[in-house]
Amino acid sequence: MIRNEYVTETLQNKYRTTTRDVTPLPVFCVSTLVYESHRAGFKKSSVPVLSVADTQIPALRHYLRRATGERPFNIVTFHYENTLPSIISSFEMWCCKAHLNGSERLEAIVTDLKPVSTRNTML
Repeated sequence: MIRNEYVTETLQNKYRTTTRDVTPLPVFCVSTLVYESHRAGFKKSSVPVLSVADTQIPALRHYLRRATGERPFNIVTFHYENTLPSIISSFEMWCCKAHLNGSERLEAIVTDLKPVSTRNTML
């Protein structure tokens, strides 16, 4: 455990000084041999030196599940914050340049919740 803590702190400090990133680097010092002995079962006379939690494999699994689950949310957030406002601004500029009185029609198309493939309206 002391070695794991030393390795974790050393890697995080090296990462922080190299990249100047304030976000802490997640480091997992895993012990697959001990984890496998817990999974396979062991005799009371040969109890593994680490608990299942101390092998850090459950923590690594939890981190990976959470990281992959956040990806779709981050993609949607990016499009909501960046792409969508850009598209709406482009439509507004197009309406302004064309001097069209059809801005209500355009707004109805943009705010319509139907999927794009089923829409028959063309600009």
